[in-house]
Amino acid sequence: LGAHHGRRRNYQIQRFHQRRGFVGFIMDTAKRLGIKREFSRDTIRRFEELDTDISEFYLENSKGFWAAFMLHLAGRILGILEIYMIAEVVYPPFSFFDAWILGAVAPIINIVFTFVPGAVGVLEGASAGVLVLLGAPGSVGITIQIVRRIRQGIWIGLGFAALSVQERKQLLEHPATHRGK
Repeated sequence: LGAHHGRRRNYQIQRFHQRRGFVGFIMDTAKRLGIKREFSRDTIRRFEELDTDISEFYLENSKGFWAAFMLHLAGRILGILEIYMIAEVVYPPFSFFDAWILGAVAPIINIVFTFVPGAVGVLEGASAGVLVLLGAPGSVGITIQIVRRIRQGIWIGLGFAALSVQERKQLLEHPATHRGK
């Protein structure tokens, strides 16, 4: 019964995908809301490929799909908690709802302004603007993003340090294979 239910569920997911697909649904919604009227043929083709890839990943490895989804969701929730904790130190009237809004806006800003390297200044300005609309000082948004960038820099630095240690370890273990590098 359990295996049959799993196959039936996969079939239902596949039927939804064949009729519309999640990315197709997003495209249709964007058109209905007037966000985007028409998409180029190339964009539609790439979105259809993305829909197919997501569907195939789910059908071939549903546990992996849900694990990836849940890890991504956990990362988003931790990002909202990070925003909230930073803001609570800087501006105590800050609410969890404010953090949730900033956490939702940041990825959208990153997508829209992908042409700005590192979105330097963009996230800070967008966060300040959103918080002003929510009734908080814009400086809180700037501070939140600066603290988050410092955290990112620390993790990047630790990652490079770990890579350096690993490379030195390999060099010491196998000196003959690394000559001339």
